[in-house]
Amino acid sequence: MPEELRENVVTEEKREVKQPTAKSAKKPAEDTVDPNKKVTEGQQKILLSTMDKSGVSAQALCEHFKIASVGELPFKDLNNALKFISDNKAEEAA
Repeated sequence: MPEELRENVVTEEKREVKQPTAKSAKKPAEDTVDPNKKVTEGQQKILLSTMDKSGVSAQALCEHFKIASVGELPFKDLNNALKFISDNKAEEAA
């Protein structure tokens, strides 16, 4: 390009582009489970029904999780309780 035309050319400034962020990084902290939350009545019924079918006693579950009753089970331990029931059912069948 000739010198006289170069004077009229506007130089473009480089734009700064931000890196994308994961959607999970934007979630508020309120999505975490309240450590004091207990299982609901519906979840308690599912646990008791599963325990009846597998032959695991409520006493065994309460002793394992150090709770006074099934209704006192912390919500965060619900999946662990179901696994405990499943594991004990397998041991009794063997």
